Amino acid sequence: MLRLCTLAAALVLTACAATPLAPLGLGPPSQANWEAGQQAYLDWNADQRGWATTASGLQYRRVGPARPEGTRPGPTDVVRVHYRGTFIDGREFDGNFGAEPIEFPLVIAGWTEGLQRMRAGETYDFVIPGNLAYGDRWVGGDLIPPNSTLLFRVELLSVTPAG
Repeated sequence: MLRLCTLAAALVLTACAATPLAPLGLGPPSQANWEAGQQAYLDWNADQRGWATTASGLQYRRVGPARPEGTRPGPTDVVRVHYRGTFIDGREFDGNFGAEPIEFPLVIAGWTEGLQRMRAGETYDFVIPGNLAYGDRWVGGDLIPPNSTLLFRVELLSVTPAG
């Protein structure tokens, strides 16, 4: 009965959400359940309208207009961006929208792959599986658990060629 009530509450809350949420998993907290929930989200999101998935498992969609005249970054270039990073449950762990843009080289495999699809002036959403993010290690102390699927909204402002 408790499971049925929990499921009903989850469905009601999901119906009210502005962005659809993945199905909720039930079970005790454990790394195995965490990873199963991450995979369930990836499977669910892959079926959502407007999303594409690469051979590596990166999921992406462009938000807003294409900018065919914009520069496309290479894998070792430095990018200047606004971004927001969240977990699959919507909790934000990092970001700089509303603040100064940040410049850095492409670091995690999912960003490297995803940003190479973009052109300066475009905004994309990425769903980055754990193996393309930080893998099986904790990041930021205890901020990002191992094998976390990470969601990013990235506005690519400019590209500086490596060199």
